[in-house]
Amino acid sequence: MAERVSACQPLICKKCEITFKVRKNLNAHLRQCHPEQVVQVKGSQLCGLCDCTFRTVALLHEHLENQNSVTLQFVNRTFYSEEEFVNWKLQIEKGSQSSFVIRNSSVKKEAGKKLCYYICHRSGSFKPKGEKIHHMKASGSIKSGSMCPAVMNVTAVTVDGIMEINVRYQSVHVGHELEIGKLQLSKNERVDLAANVQLGIPMAKILDKKRENFSATSRLSLTTRKDLHNISRDFRVGGETVQHQDDATTVAMLVKKLMNETSNPVLVYKAVGENSLDYPTIHQEDVLLGLMNDASRKTLNYIGVHV
Repeated sequence: MAERVSACQPLICKKCEITFKVRKNLNAHLRQCHPEQVVQVKGSQLCGLCDCTFRTVALLHEHLENQNSVTLQFVNRTFYSEEEFVNWKLQIEKGSQSSFVIRNSSVKKEAGKKLCYYICHRSGSFKPKGEKIHHMKASGSIKSGSMCPAVMNVTAVTVDGIMEINVRYQSVHVGHELEIGKLQLSKNERVDLAANVQLGIPMAKILDKKRENFSATSRLSLTTRKDLHNISRDFRVGGETVQHQDDATTVAMLVKKLMNETSNPVLVYKAVGENSLDYPTIHQEDVLLGLMNDASRKTLNYIGVHV
């Protein structure tokens, strides 16, 4: 958009009145012909260890190594299919409890070349979208407030149908902890959860199942009800048990569904706002729900005999 405006309103060098269509050409002209006119542009790459900012990540890397004694680790890898690269990237992310997202990309069709620049998903600051007021999560923003030096520079070249992907990867993270709770669920994990929701499995049961197989290094083990609501919305799936974010409504619909089953497990139910003559000590604003399935009944019968 900025370049279109420049095309309509040429940029003029105030020193010699030469016009330019693109600002970067004007800046190059100023640096070469009028160095005294060059204005130092404040960088946006904020160091996670101090208040210094830099125009490029490369300059940030130099600063971290020279001024903060951080030993960066660069790795060069070559792959011959996109699937091979994606699998490697997933292994890197899983092993380091991190995630890399595309910051920018470009395609040069004539040369059969595609460039992608991946950065750590913790880089940057939280920016609310639109005019809506977003309340910060109790766990804090995913963004660290600075630029993490962990990046992937990916170049894919295709010649005569043969692809070669070259990756320049810097693996050291700075400015934040590697926290599993700050990761997003992967695409495959979201698809799996969406399938469970589509089958009509209650959210509580889905969450319990994931926590039974708890792993300190798995984001899936930390799945929340909010995650399931977001997945249900994004995939446009969900039956009666997941249509409402209001828990009271969700419980009421679940109870109704259970009561219509042959093996009705509902022993007692009082919704919010109702009075119960059978349980006068239960307040009107309370909810009362008692369930017993076949397994629970057998356990109770066994324990009752041996008490």
